[in-house]
Amino acid sequence: MKTEVVKVSVGGIVRDRSTQQVLKNVLVSIIGHDQLSTKTNDEGKFSIVGVP
Repeated sequence: MKTEVVKVSVGGIVRDRSTQQVLKNVLVSIIGHDQLSTKTNDEGKFSIVGVP
C-alpha cells in the first residue's frame, strides 16, 4: 500500500496575548520545516502553503 502525503495551507492572525493588538512582521514557521516560513503582514495575517 502506498502512503500519500497530503499538503495543506495554514494561516491566521498573530496577536499580542495581553493587548490583543495584531503583530506585524512576525516570523511564523513550521517546526522541522525551515523552508516553510513567512512573516505576518501589517494586519498580523499570515499564510503558509504546502504544509505536509
